[in-house]
Amino acid sequence: MTFNTRILVMDDNPEVLEAYRAIFSAQATQPGFLEQFIDESASQPPLSEVSRLVFELVAVSQGQDGVAEVERAMQQQRPFAVAFVDIRMPPGMDGLEVARRIRALDAHIYINIVSAYSDHSVDEIHDQLQHDVQFIKKPVSRGELYQMARDGCERWNHEQALEATLQKLKDEKQQLEASMHRLEQERQNVVRTEKTVVVDFGHSGEEFASWVDMLDK
Repeated sequence: MTFNTRILVMDDNPEVLEAYRAIFSAQATQPGFLEQFIDESASQPPLSEVSRLVFELVAVSQGQDGVAEVERAMQQQRPFAVAFVDIRMPPGMDGLEVARRIRALDAHIYINIVSAYSDHSVDEIHDQLQHDVQFIKKPVSRGELYQMARDGCERWNHEQALEATLQKLKDEKQQLEASMHRLEQERQNVVRTEKTVVVDFGHSGEEFASWVDMLDK
């Protein structure tokens, strides 16, 4: 199975989307774009040194477009491993509602809720999405974003590999049980055959009489 590094990002701010592209695609960006979104207060290595995986990035500015991308990905059997969802994306739907709809389409995707605001508590977010979700408070460092994307992809691929292994074991168990059932049926047929003696006396009573005489001797 190919290692899945598909990432979906959603934010209504085009500069933030450009920052995502700079982080995940290691593409050049205009000066000043990253500072609004990323915490540069700490000394960090260049993007070329931070990024190790090559991500396949899809970026949209509205939640409904993100939901449509997830639906399309599932139909094409090319699911996203990780999503980054902004809480506020006016005039569209709330980011938590977007995440809830995404979770309904894909139970395995890792969802990161990104916001500078506290519109929803962490407990509310977990109650809505149940599992595989993180809340990220802006500003956030590029290293943290990359690590969340990388770790999410690695966990997604690891879990899919485990599921594939479990399914293979289940299939092999069913095949083994079917083989054992077939062998048991064959054994019972052999036992029944060994217990059954068929004697063909033909159509002559004289043949039967001679057979009885032979037994008496």
